[in-house]
Amino acid sequence: MRVYTVHVRDTLEDAVFVRDGFAWLAFLFPAVWLLVHRLWWETLGYVVLAGLLFAGLGAAGVAEVAMQVAFAALNLLVGFEANELLRSALGRRGWTEMGSVVARNTEEAEVRFYADPPMPVRRTAPAERPWSGSGEQRPVDLRPAGPGRPRAVPSTPLGVFPEA
Repeated sequence: MRVYTVHVRDTLEDAVFVRDGFAWLAFLFPAVWLLVHRLWWETLGYVVLAGLLFAGLGAAGVAEVAMQVAFAALNLLVGFEANELLRSALGRRGWTEMGSVVARNTEEAEVRFYADPPMPVRRTAPAERPWSGSGEQRPVDLRPAGPGRPRAVPSTPLGVFPEA
């Protein structure tokens, strides 16, 4: 069984399922895989890194076998991180991760996800300042306690056994 993360942009109907784990096609054809998934900056980074690796090892006079091992290691890194790069790119493009699904393949993941879709999350705005209880708002002192500033002692005891 595989784990898929579900990413949604506007509606649940346009959900994207990204498999967790090693991406074999990204390992075998990293630049092509990155381009197919529209990861432009990641493709540029891979090409620049591969070029620097080739130029640096070639200038150092390293044997060709060592260069092949270095490129295999770079491709291995891309294979392990490919799906995470895709998740990050989806997040930058405005997609929200809605959850995860365990399934054998993408089709089964879609069936399982749409059989029990998650409830929409209502987002609330954070409070600007803590309420002091009186009619006015007091500024909050966020400076850490130091040698000249003792920590404030809470008026109520903390813990499970306050009388001990």
